[in-house]
Amino acid sequence: MAGKGDYVGIWQIISAVTHDFKLSNPVDIRRLTMEIVRELLISGARAVDLTQGGGCTPWQDQQPDAVIARINKGWDSLGREPDIGDIVWFDF
Repeated sequence: MAGKGDYVGIWQIISAVTHDFKLSNPVDIRRLTMEIVRELLISGARAVDLTQGGGCTPWQDQQPDAVIARINKGWDSLGREPDIGDIVWFDF
Protein backbone atom coordinates (compact mmCIF):
# COMPACT_ATOMS: atom_id res chain seq x y z
CA MET A 1 0.00 0.00 0.00
CA ALA A 2 1.89 3.10 1.18
CA GLY A 3 5.04 3.82 3.08
CA LYS A 4 6.32 6.30 5.64
CA GLY A 5 5.44 9.88 4.76
CA ASP A 6 2.54 8.89 2.52
CA TYR A 7 -1.11 9.80 2.89
CA VAL A 8 -3.73 7.15 2.19
CA GLY A 9 -7.40 8.02 1.88
CA ILE A 10 -10.19 5.84 3.23
CA TRP A 11 -11.36 5.44 -0.38
CA GLN A 12 -8.06 3.73 -1.24
CA ILE A 13 -8.54 1.20 1.55
CA ILE A 14 -12.09 0.56 0.37
CA SER A 15 -10.84 0.08 -3.19
CA ALA A 16 -8.19 -2.42 -2.05
CA VAL A 17 -10.74 -4.33 0.03
CA THR A 18 -13.17 -4.48 -2.87
CA HIS A 19 -10.63 -5.60 -5.45
CA ASP A 20 -8.13 -7.66 -3.43
CA PHE A 21 -10.76 -9.57 -1.45
CA LYS A 22 -13.36 -9.64 -4.24
CA LEU A 23 -16.04 -8.23 -1.96
CA SER A 24 -19.22 -6.63 -3.28
CA ASN A 25 -21.51 -6.65 -0.24
CA PRO A 26 -21.41 -3.14 1.29
CA VAL A 27 -21.65 -4.53 4.83
CA ASP A 28 -18.66 -6.82 4.27
CA ILE A 29 -16.66 -4.03 2.61
CA ARG A 30 -17.27 -1.67 5.49
CA ARG A 31 -16.52 -4.30 8.15
CA LEU A 32 -13.19 -5.29 6.61
CA THR A 33 -12.28 -1.66 5.92
CA MET A 34 -12.80 -0.82 9.60
CA GLU A 35 -10.73 -3.85 10.67
CA ILE A 36 -7.88 -2.61 8.47
CA VAL A 37 -8.25 0.95 9.79
CA ARG A 38 -8.03 -0.35 13.36
CA GLU A 39 -4.83 -2.24 12.57
CA LEU A 40 -3.33 0.80 10.82
CA LEU A 41 -4.06 2.97 13.86
CA ILE A 42 -2.64 0.40 16.26
CA SER A 43 0.48 0.27 14.06
CA GLY A 44 0.99 4.03 14.37
CA ALA A 45 -0.90 5.59 11.47
CA ARG A 46 -2.70 8.84 12.31
CA ALA A 47 -6.13 9.95 11.10
CA VAL A 48 -5.75 13.38 9.50
CA ASP A 49 -7.39 16.04 7.37
CA LEU A 50 -5.24 17.27 4.51
CA THR A 51 -4.50 20.99 4.33
CA GLN A 52 -4.22 23.30 1.30
CA GLY A 53 -0.44 23.51 1.56
CA GLY A 54 0.06 19.77 1.25
CA GLY A 55 0.36 19.12 4.96
CA CYS A 56 -2.11 17.62 7.36
CA THR A 57 -3.97 18.30 10.58
CA PRO A 58 -4.23 15.25 12.85
CA TRP A 59 -7.59 14.45 14.34
CA GLN A 60 -7.66 15.35 18.03
CA ASP A 61 -8.64 11.90 19.31
CA GLN A 62 -6.46 9.19 17.77
CA GLN A 63 -7.88 6.33 19.85
CA PRO A 64 -8.93 3.59 17.41
CA ASP A 65 -12.51 3.40 18.74
CA ALA A 66 -12.93 7.18 18.46
CA VAL A 67 -11.49 7.31 14.93
CA ILE A 68 -13.66 4.42 13.78
CA ALA A 69 -16.77 6.00 15.32
CA ARG A 70 -16.01 9.29 13.52
CA ILE A 71 -15.43 7.48 10.21
CA ASN A 72 -18.67 5.51 10.60
CA LYS A 73 -20.59 8.71 11.35
CA GLY A 74 -19.11 10.38 8.26
CA TRP A 75 -19.83 7.31 6.13
CA ASP A 76 -23.44 7.26 7.34
CA SER A 77 -23.77 11.00 6.61
CA LEU A 78 -22.54 10.50 3.05
CA GLY A 79 -25.20 7.90 2.38
CA ARG A 80 -22.78 6.17 0.02
CA GLU A 81 -19.34 4.64 -0.03
CA PRO A 82 -16.62 7.26 0.58
CA ASP A 83 -14.77 8.49 -2.52
CA ILE A 84 -11.62 10.52 -3.17
CA GLY A 85 -11.16 13.14 -0.46
CA ASP A 86 -14.08 11.99 1.71
CA ILE A 87 -13.93 11.69 5.51
CA VAL A 88 -10.33 10.85 6.42
CA TRP A 89 -6.75 10.35 5.31
CA PHE A 90 -4.10 8.39 7.15
CA ASP A 91 -0.56 9.65 7.73
CA PHE A 92 2.12 6.99 8.06
